Amino acid sequence: MNNSNDFDNHQENNKLNTSKTNTLYNWKIYHPYEDIEDRVCVEVSAWRGLLYRWRFVIPHDYKGLIKWGVGKSGTGKVEDSIKRKIQNGPVKMVNGPTVLWFGGNESISTDLSAYLIFQGKPPDYISFGQAKEVDGPPYEMEGITFGGDNHRH
Repeated sequence: MNNSNDFDNHQENNKLNTSKTNTLYNWKIYHPYEDIEDRVCVEVSAWRGLLYRWRFVIPHDYKGLIKWGVGKSGTGKVEDSIKRKIQNGPVKMVNGPTVLWFGGNESISTDLSAYLIFQGKPPDYISFGQAKEVDGPPYEMEGITFGGDNHRH
């Protein structure tokens, strides 16, 4: 790619927007992220209104997470400052896997998204939900998987 317009077009072509599906949250996938082939950014925002006490959930033994946070929606740009950050795990889910969950208590919206960036082999799944309590785990989660060939999203 020779100029910034080529990069912008490349990023736009590799972004998945679930606006045509029936989901609780607005998911976007940026791949490659920052023009690095094995780096992926997952963005989650609200379709409307506010999402309070948001949480990401990933497998407890996943090692490719490099950054998570919030940022302006649709930009793929993640800021390190998260108000009232929370992390917990490993936690064994009832009749389920052992996971890590983390997020913030600052509301995200249509303008402010939650972001998760990973490098290398993607996790088997990423889930997202909201907590009932400030220090609590997520409930009513929605998730995505990357399938067997994890570098084709």
